[in-house]
Amino acid sequence: MVAETIAEQGERHGAVTKVGRQLGIGTESLRTWVAQAEVNAGQRPGLSSEERERLKILERENRELRRANEILKSASLTSRSSPPSSPSHRPHSPSSCSHFSSAVASAVS
Repeated sequence: MVAETIAEQGERHGAVTKVGRQLGIGTESLRTWVAQAEVNAGQRPGLSSEERERLKILERENRELRRANEILKSASLTSRSSPPSSPSHRPHSPSSCSHFSSAVASAVS
């Protein structure tokens, strides 16, 4: 309707205000919608509605992945600082290391 009014008047000035009053719509809201319609039609530079929606989705996924990474980092640090619970993860005592060293030395020679 705004495009029709511009075509009838031969100029853009006042067209959005006139149509906004006719429809009972706020001028700035209508101006924003017209500008977005022009972007979608390729008549004006900017992100189309589809591109804006895709950007929102990617930003949301990015936030979720960053949050998951922080949780994993935190869990990793927590598991490193807690004492090991199974015998297979206990550090070797000096006596078992020396026993192991002598076993390796005899196997090599």
